[in-house]
Amino acid sequence: MKISGKIILSTLYLLVFSLFFGYAALPEPPAADLRITYVGNAGYLLEADGRKILIDALLGSYQSQYVQLPREIQIRLENAESPFDNVDLVLATHYHHDHFGARSVGRYLLSELKAQFVST
Repeated sequence: MKISGKIILSTLYLLVFSLFFGYAALPEPPAADLRITYVGNAGYLLEADGRKILIDALLGSYQSQYVQLPREIQIRLENAESPFDNVDLVLATHYHHDHFGARSVGRYLLSELKAQFVST
């Protein structure tokens, strides 16, 4: 039986969230104050219970059919300026230029030293 990449990726995210937030199973419903900010392309900033997670948001520059982040947003993001500051976890789902930029991730991690980076 062949397992699809989506199933593996979904399982990985569930495991990361479980380990990161310390839940084996959710004993109560998630926080009602979940805030989701669209960053661009497949990028999002999730905020809940005083924690922040960036998903596929650190793209860098690339030539593509996808929309690039405005330069001022890219600079704020890489410099970990509000609202992209105090992020606990940075996730990249896979290595495509519209989901991950090595330089952008590196700049961010140098700006936000407490953030942890997780990817496939």
